[in-house]
Amino acid sequence: MSKAEEAIRRIKKSTNTDGVVIEALGRHLQKSRHPEDRKITVQVINPGLVSSELGKKKDEPLLQRIGSTIVHGIVGGILARNIVEGLKTTVYAAVAPECGIENGAQTGQYSSSCRAAKANLIVEGEAGMELAERLWHETIQAIESRSLEFDI
Repeated sequence: MSKAEEAIRRIKKSTNTDGVVIEALGRHLQKSRHPEDRKITVQVINPGLVSSELGKKKDEPLLQRIGSTIVHGIVGGILARNIVEGLKTTVYAAVAPECGIENGAQTGQYSSSCRAAKANLIVEGEAGMELAERLWHETIQAIESRSLEFDI
């Protein structure tokens, strides 16, 4: 497997895991003993491939930096969205009336390209629910092990 294929596989796996944990967070907020928590909508946002300065290394050797800039420019110019386009789905999820619980939005909703989209099948069904709960508890344990308060 090439480095690019491995990177894509890791991104997909990470995104699926994030979605599962966000879905579990949404369910736990809806069952919270704090009424104000039940007014919160959490969503999984897919901005798509966005061309930005993130991940560029300022301290790499000059020739490597030039090569990276050329490749980044070509790939970014052809395949990726610019930062403004990448932010549109985030803004949509934050302000669109249809994304609010009061308008029937599902907490844990997956949004892509400025609309609700079908989530990956890993988060559906009984196996998805079990995975979500396991990842939720592992996430809470990781947070608590760092002495951070998290009361849901």
